[in-house]
Amino acid sequence: MSEWDIFSKSSRAVIFKAQEVAALCGHCEVTPDHLLQALLENPDAGTRELLGKIGARRKSLIHTLKQRQPRGNGALGAMELAPFSKQSLNRAFRLRQEHGAAEVEGAHLLAGILESAEMRGDASYQQIGLDAARTKQALGLGASDTDSPKVWPPAPTTEGLPTQADYPKSNYKDSVVAIVLALISISLSHFALIHLHVPWPFVRLALITLNVAAILFGIRASKSPYSGLALVAIIIAITHTLILCWS
Repeated sequence: MSEWDIFSKSSRAVIFKAQEVAALCGHCEVTPDHLLQALLENPDAGTRELLGKIGARRKSLIHTLKQRQPRGNGALGAMELAPFSKQSLNRAFRLRQEHGAAEVEGAHLLAGILESAEMRGDASYQQIGLDAARTKQALGLGASDTDSPKVWPPAPTTEGLPTQADYPKSNYKDSVVAIVLALISISLSHFALIHLHVPWPFVRLALITLNVAAILFGIRASKSPYSGLALVAIIIAITHTLILCWS
């Protein structure tokens, strides 16, 4: 059993995305800032709720983190977790235990990153409005156990580090296909009414089929970073389908 198995699917996706964030910055080492940015860009429901409780502005935090990310030399190799990132994951693991949760969720990752920074005297997250104590309180947890070991056995290593296979399969292409299908359906509907002499029931069936395909692609992309675009496609397709059914 891998140490990553205790992390939820969404948390493993965040750790995978953190590797992408690091790579885009020209680094082959994943830092706590990379983890935090990936978490804020891909929050699960629990993380969104926790951010709301502590009054954190997610988009503003993402912008701040991007602005302060140092650029690497671009010489990328095997991706590794920085020591402080391992410490952050250790804290998240222990907070999961204190919380009585079955898996390490996004909220535990957030609190773990902040608490780890506090333990090593790093006030950079407090300066941007993320306080470890307040976050833990919002999560329903008590004071930190500063005597706990810095890694849990076995320590997280690059072996078994979440990869594309662990990340939700929905992606940018699914979102684009969904929105394109929805728009094609609307355009064909207008074109058919004016130029085609095909019986309307057949045209309506074809358009509804396109809309259903758009909805399915939108659902596939609904858990990706492009969920907003997918949602627009789903709304367009459902609205158009309802209009077609009533026409």
